[in-house]
Amino acid sequence: WPFVLNRASPQAKGLILWYPCTSRFGRTAFDVGGKFRHATLTNFGFTNTSGYVAGPNGTEALRYDATDDHVLGLASVFSSNVLTVSMWVKFFATTTFQAIFSCFTGNSDSMEIFVNDTGDRLFGGNFSNQALTNNSTITTTGFHHIGLTSDGSITTVFINGLANGTTGTTNFSTFSAIFRIGDRTGGGFPFNGVIGDFKLYSRALSAGEMWNQYDPQTRWNLRYRPGLKVFSVPAAAGDAVPQVWVQYRRRHAG
Repeated sequence: WPFVLNRASPQAKGLILWYPCTSRFGRTAFDVGGKFRHATLTNFGFTNTSGYVAGPNGTEALRYDATDDHVLGLASVFSSNVLTVSMWVKFFATTTFQAIFSCFTGNSDSMEIFVNDTGDRLFGGNFSNQALTNNSTITTTGFHHIGLTSDGSITTVFINGLANGTTGTTNFSTFSAIFRIGDRTGGGFPFNGVIGDFKLYSRALSAGEMWNQYDPQTRWNLRYRPGLKVFSVPAAAGDAVPQVWVQYRRRHAG
């Protein structure tokens, strides 16, 4: 699966970062979006309950252990409350508060995606202003595509390419906050499940673009392009291999 960004794709516009979550990159969440905003895999034990596992559509993803596993992101990746979060998620528990994604300063100053504590559903935005999805919209069977968009006026949660829960403008103004995947910024509300193919955007994707994030036929346009690309990936501390060379050759649809 070549992690090559097709810059000609409309869905490359405004891409802040893209973490495919692959074991080739060891203890680093390597940003293949071209801006080298890498993050750190923290507390993963690299077992079948904490670390790399099979992901959606033939990819790899990260299993979070519901204790302290998380991807520690960067500060100041956002410059406004206009943004999109996109990822694939498999849930192992659906009735306890769990942070899937968090950029948090306070309950009324954050942008997050949470598993709600009742109803087998999600909420996006923050605890003070929630875009709450319908009951029974997430299950522990298979992967779901989960997304959130905020256009500065409306925050919307998407499940499998379709809008499912909106709210008014989410209070989010401390853009210098560090983001995390798999628990809340600063710790707490650990996630129990699998997350892969994680992307952040600096714009609110349209409903059609969110469908394209989910639909396998249209996702191809973002990932593949002709040509050859080679990355030299520095090893994270403790890796046995000093560096990894990843080569991407020409691929064709179908």
